[in-house]
Amino acid sequence: MTAYTASNPVPMTALPTTSGVVQQFLVGTTNTGSSTFAPDGLAAAPIFGLGGAQLQGGEIVAEGIATLVSYVGTLLNSGSLCWILLDSIGGSLQVAPATQSAQASQFAQVLAASSPLCVLSYTNSTTLTLSRVRSGLIYSPGYGIVTVPSSGITYTASGLTASTLYYVYLNPNSGSPTLTLSTTGHTTDPTGVEVQTGNNALVLVGMAYALTATTIESTVRSWAHDPGYAQTVGSTGTSETTSTTLININAAYEIPFLNWAGEQVTCGFSVFGQVTSAGNGINNGISIDGAAPVDPITGTTAAAANTNSALSASATKTGLTEGRHISYLYGSGSSSAVTVTWPSGLAGVPRPSNSVSIPPRG
Repeated sequence: MTAYTASNPVPMTALPTTSGVVQQFLVGTTNTGSSTFAPDGLAAAPIFGLGGAQLQGGEIVAEGIATLVSYVGTLLNSGSLCWILLDSIGGSLQVAPATQSAQASQFAQVLAASSPLCVLSYTNSTTLTLSRVRSGLIYSPGYGIVTVPSSGITYTASGLTASTLYYVYLNPNSGSPTLTLSTTGHTTDPTGVEVQTGNNALVLVGMAYALTATTIESTVRSWAHDPGYAQTVGSTGTSETTSTTLININAAYEIPFLNWAGEQVTCGFSVFGQVTSAGNGINNGISIDGAAPVDPITGTTAAAANTNSALSASATKTGLTEGRHISYLYGSGSSSAVTVTWPSGLAGVPRPSNSVSIPPRG
């Protein structure tokens, strides 16, 4: 609390009981937070800004001149006397929240509109890192402005529940920000900031999947400034089946991924397959979470027995629920009388592969 006093040439004998009494004084000390003003040895009353909130710091600057006006009304200070800072040389003046295009915006409104200036990333199997983008300033509706340190904020996995999706929140923590992992989902605050449902002090910065109590999957996603996700896997082993129904041909091709609601996920595969008897078909497709394969499914007929035939396709999947999913490489043959084989490691034959990609987020 910064307390200001002043002496008038003609001293006041009582504090104002109405609005409109102007006071002006040369400032000796810069305010560091909420402040009061007491003229002529009378009782101190709080100082408010033009935005209707008490001062936060830096509005009244040493060696400047501050101009105050008395206010007595129902808008502020429960109807009791307070002082409104009208002008301050060198100080940062408060404004009310902008509601029209030509009005001045509050700093918090600008930060909220620019999304969190940070990015969450996977550091290693036990550590997450929140790095600053530009200034690293983040607006928490339930706290105020939070600054991500230049060194970032790290989280070390501990006490997590295995096989569980967690949302990662920036916790202001009284000015010493930390990362908090929670299974509680998120919602959009009226200010436009994405926050934890039921606690608008916690700002959403990403999501992660716990493999064990102390390990995190590399599929980490950031809420803002996310680079997207891209993964391609292959196997040096040979896969085969006699199934005529599309099945998961090899766990080595499985790709786990995290997606935000509304994202488009592109899945693709590229394989070489062969059958033990000519004239039989080979089918491949991508399944998400074991559901029916994502269209299109590519099918082909081998020209001859034990001859490699190329199959490849890609498709975009929409409407996935937010969270963790797995892409599977499915395959089958047209007849149970033959064996379908997807060889790998043969000279001149690329290994089969499965891929998932998600575009970057702003």
